[in-house]
Parts: sequence; C-alpha cells; structure tokens
Amino acid sequence: MRAAKHELPVTAQTGDYTGVWAELGDMHYAFETCAGGYDMDALVKIFPDHACPVEHWGYVFRGKVRVVYTDGHEEILSAGDAFYIPSGHRPYMLEETELLQLTRKSEHNDLVRQFVAAGLFPSE
Repeated sequence: MRAAKHELPVTAQTGDYTGVWAELGDMHYAFETCAGGYDMDALVKIFPDHACPVEHWGYVFRGKVRVVYTDGHEEILSAGDAFYIPSGHRPYMLEETELLQLTRKSEHNDLVRQFVAAGLFPSE
C-alpha cells in the first residue's frame, strides 16, 4: 500500500490550511501545508482543556511549529524533525509549514465526526 501526495486530491482546505489525506492500514496520513499564524484553537475548543485529545506522529518538511501541552510545557518542531505528540496539545504555526502527520485512523475519524457535529468542519 502506498500514497503519493501528488496523486491524491485535496481533502480539506481553508484559507490557511491545505490537507491531502489518505488512509493506509490503521493509520490516517495527512500531508498538510499551513500558513504562518495558523492554529487549531477554534477546533479544539470543544475538547477538555481546549486541546487535541489524540496523539500524532510525523515529519516536518519545512517551517516551524510551536506545540503547547496541557501540562504547561511546550516545544518547537522545525524542518527536518520527526515527531511524536501525545494527547493534550495545541499546535501553532510560527511560519509557513509543510508536514506529514500520522494519526490512528479510528481516532482521526472520530475527531472529524466531532468537528462536523459541532459545526466546525464541513460535512462531506
């Protein structure tokens, strides 16, 4: 099984975010391009602690992301970094960023259902 970003359609798009998504096995792959200044605060506000409740793995191709955790610490992810982000986080794009983010498929699909139910994400 494989997924090539250039062969996939754009799945989600706003003025500051473009996502090209694929599912392989039990994982959801999101090739994401985000404008500098983009954050997910408007989406994650529906969860406890106003933070993303699932974990992610991935790689930053270009750009810089500040990740703030509910326990009070934060870290900066930069181009060339592989990452693991546990649940309870909020990402902030410090500059235009391109990354690949992996999430368990069941958890990603549940997040999207919750965003749609809250009117924060368009339904398909």
